[in-house]
Amino acid sequence: MAKAKEQFKNAMKKILGKELEEDEEINRLYSEVIEANKKGKCCGKFGDDESTILLMTELRKRMREQEFAPNCILQNMDWEKKEVNEDFYRKRTELVRETEKYKELFPKTYNYECETMPINTSYISDGWNYVKKDYPNEEWNFPVGKKQIMYTHFYYNELDHYLTYLIRVIRTKGEDARDCCSECGLKILKKEIEGKPNA
Repeated sequence: MAKAKEQFKNAMKKILGKELEEDEEINRLYSEVIEANKKGKCCGKFGDDESTILLMTELRKRMREQEFAPNCILQNMDWEKKEVNEDFYRKRTELVRETEKYKELFPKTYNYECETMPINTSYISDGWNYVKKDYPNEEWNFPVGKKQIMYTHFYYNELDHYLTYLIRVIRTKGEDARDCCSECGLKILKKEIEGKPNA
């Protein structure tokens, strides 16, 4: 079983086109996540803190710019209504279908998202609390919750989901933590990142 840091670095090589260490900004932000873990700084249940939010915000920006994720702003939604959620899933699938670079680099994951599971309700958001954080308008951050209003990021696709998962593991458990993902879409993506022929 691979380490989360190895998987993250493999993913960075795929989407950045170079080693993690060769991208000054991403490497700096990643190093801050590592330092936060080593110093035992508090973070949320899903690893959310300033270091992880800053890293994922930059990565999501790159994903949008390079067509690994939809590059658009979605309207604010009322997440208490079931039909709104279903509309969101459909809209997200339509947008993912337009991400050419994502389709080119991760064809099996793309097919899983767009054809096999077009209304994928197995995941919704990263569970991070952005209440006190600033975030770009381009981000898919919406208020959720009945009692305590918080902002959370809704995943663009399985790539966004997997990168966030890896950073969560590294932030909460350290660089030696194992990648134990078990969800179907993530396992398909994981194999494509690793370059396995039977992905």
